[in-house]
Amino acid sequence: MNGSFLRLYYLKFHKLKQGKSVRSKDMVIRHAIETRRQLNVCKNDKVRFRVVCLGSNLTLGSCERKENQIVVVKTIESKHTCLQTREVSLCTISWIAKEIEPTLRVNPDIPLRSIQEMLQQKCNPGSTCKIDIEPEANPSSPTRQFRRIYICLQGLKEGWKLSGREIIGLDGCFMKGPYPGQILSAVGVDANNGIYPVAYGIVESECAAFCDRQKGIIPALARMFPNAEHRYCVRHIHENMKLRWRGLAFRDLIWKCVRAVTPQEFDVAMKEVYKENKDAHAWLKEIPPRHWSRSHFSGRSKSDLLINNICEVFNKQLVGGRDKPIITCLEYIREYLMKWLVSVKKIIAKVDGPLTPTIAKRFEFTKKAASNYRVFWNSETKYQLQSIGANEDQCIVQLDKKTCSCRKWELTGIPCRHAVACIWD
Repeated sequence: MNGSFLRLYYLKFHKLKQGKSVRSKDMVIRHAIETRRQLNVCKNDKVRFRVVCLGSNLTLGSCERKENQIVVVKTIESKHTCLQTREVSLCTISWIAKEIEPTLRVNPDIPLRSIQEMLQQKCNPGSTCKIDIEPEANPSSPTRQFRRIYICLQGLKEGWKLSGREIIGLDGCFMKGPYPGQILSAVGVDANNGIYPVAYGIVESECAAFCDRQKGIIPALARMFPNAEHRYCVRHIHENMKLRWRGLAFRDLIWKCVRAVTPQEFDVAMKEVYKENKDAHAWLKEIPPRHWSRSHFSGRSKSDLLINNICEVFNKQLVGGRDKPIITCLEYIREYLMKWLVSVKKIIAKVDGPLTPTIAKRFEFTKKAASNYRVFWNSETKYQLQSIGANEDQCIVQLDKKTCSCRKWELTGIPCRHAVACIWD
């Protein structure tokens, strides 16, 4: 039984006081439908409440009623040995009738097909789908026109919460068919440093957190996510800079500022920009460095991503559906996400060890570089390192806090070569 089931029981039963009815079995039916398991309430009295899986022959949940009649979950077992089923015996005709009764009272003439679709929509509980239509009907049409839709599937939502890095790129691409609009996407980064689509939508026009510095998105993000760090796509900053200052020199200088990992390195790089062109330096100074330079990024997201290519990779996969009608396009995106999840699962299934393939390869290079340092123990978890050779490189590592003065461990969440050298010592 997954964690959501445990939370479901605790939240539902925690507030039940003496004299109120207990709808325990109804929750079991809903969970049986969600997980497609043959569940059964084998004990439901004044003292105990127990649920078992008939296919696995195991006890899923055991609850105890206290003196104040509050039900508390005591044990949880989550290892099923049975296969999922398409027919859940607890989902009886009487239960379905209770489910659709409120809808029938409001709309007695609702077609049977609509009732079936309504019930089928609940097969993916937790998914979010918001549809916006015109506030008033078109004078030439009795129905109101579609404006925009937002979709976030439960599987993607939960997967990103469990394994995704705390970074999301925002971008959009134009639809090419007879129905103008844009596909907006929110794409994250998974544990393998690959793309992880989180949510998507279709809008009539771009409704302006990676971005092209569109006006309106900064106050919107500040209002919805006041504690979130907002980064700009450096490639777009460079494109805007090229409108006034062209040449490889400016390109190299701006990327030197971007890749600086400490404030001191950033200041040195900005001085080089000042020597090259004072106006370009003043233009860059107007952009707060916390939005575009690694030197001012926090380590919360465990990602040093500088460009919004994660969204561009996702948008490229949608080319085949962008010229289709809206519903067909949405179905194209859903099928792509389904195939993408399967392919990622196959890759991870072949992995030996705790590291994902991309991180494992990166770690091999890190280990080779770590052999070029002398390690000096400073205290319990502090170390000083000095490189071997003419190119002197000195850093301070604190293993318990997972920090290094080079800041790469803090920014990426992956031990840098200095940290690896200390761990080996």
